Amino acid sequence: MSDLGWLRYLWSCGLLILPILAWNLAVARYLPPQFDAAVFDRDIPMLVSAGENALRMVVFVLPFFMTLDLTTTGQHRGLWLFIGGAVVYRE
Repeated sequence: MSDLGWLRYLWSCGLLILPILAWNLAVARYLPPQFDAAVFDRDIPMLVSAGENALRMVVFVLPFFMTLDLTTTGQHRGLWLFIGGAVVYRE
């Protein structure tokens, strides 16, 4: 991939997260009531919850700073493995 400065991050690993995130948002309303945020987080201390949410944001944002490069056979295999895992996750 040529060096295009910040534009190279448009073709990033974050693109791989977007379909899974969209799937999670689409089916979240069908979860049982005990997984509602108000019920689930009720007995978790605020410090633990804040730390978890901060690390969750890092995990979701960091892939957008990792460029997606598919130049080797191993990288292509990894992409197919990711796609297969995403399909299994969706089922």
